[in-house]
Amino acid sequence: MTAPPPLLHLGDRTALADVAAAAGLDRDAALAFLASQEGTDEVRAEPAQAVDVGVTAVPTFIFDRKVVLQGAQSPKLILELSPRSPRERSRPPPSGSTLTRPNATFRGTAPQL
Repeated sequence: MTAPPPLLHLGDRTALADVAAAAGLDRDAALAFLASQEGTDEVRAEPAQAVDVGVTAVPTFIFDRKVVLQGAQSPKLILELSPRSPRERSRPPPSGSTLTRPNATFRGTAPQL
């Protein structure tokens, strides 16, 4: 049995840069990014974007920028809603989904699933 990874303080830029490097990113570039204000506006805008598309629960899954599934759901329902092909994306969501917002608009980048 392997030991669990060490706990990291999310406010420790050095620890975050180490994680970035372990994921294959340039450690020095990660440190420079973390020391900058780059991305601040986008991060601050995300809560408003979530409200705009109707996010009121955790977890929330957004499929194909059309269907929002909120709260604890069965894996079967999540798989049914997860689009795999253009043909499947054109189907209406199955009954049992807790929220659909086909006209929701996204500013910036929608969450990646």
